[in-house]
Amino acid sequence: MEQSTTTNNLNKISISDKLVHEKIHKVDYGKYGMCKECGNKNTYYNWCSQCNSQRLQLNFENWTSGNKVVDAIIQESQSNCTTCYFIEWIPYSKFKDIKYIAKGGFGKIYSVLEGRIY
Repeated sequence: MEQSTTTNNLNKISISDKLVHEKIHKVDYGKYGMCKECGNKNTYYNWCSQCNSQRLQLNFENWTSGNKVVDAIIQESQSNCTTCYFIEWIPYSKFKDIKYIAKGGFGKIYSVLEGRIY
C-alpha cells in the first residue's frame, strides 16, 4: 500500500518523532526506581511518564496559547513525554524583568526572567 504524501500541518511539525526522540533520550526503566503513585517503573529521575502525562493532560483545558496548532504541539509534547523535558505554555503574566534587546528578522527579541509557575 502506497503511503499518502499529504499530511496535516501538525504531522509536519510533530515533535514526538520516534527517531528524534530515541536519539535524545533512551529510557532505562530499571535505573530510575518505582513510581510512588502507581507502582510502575519510573522513566526518568523521579518521573513516571504515565502519571505525569495524565496529570498534564488533565490541565489542558486550563490554558491556551491562543493558537490551535501551537496548543496541539504543546499537548502532544506533554502527552508523550518520558522524561521531565517537555514543552509548556507560559503566560506572559508569569514573566518578570522583560527587557527589549533588538529587532530580529521576524520580530522583536526580548529577554525575560521566568517567575514561579507552580
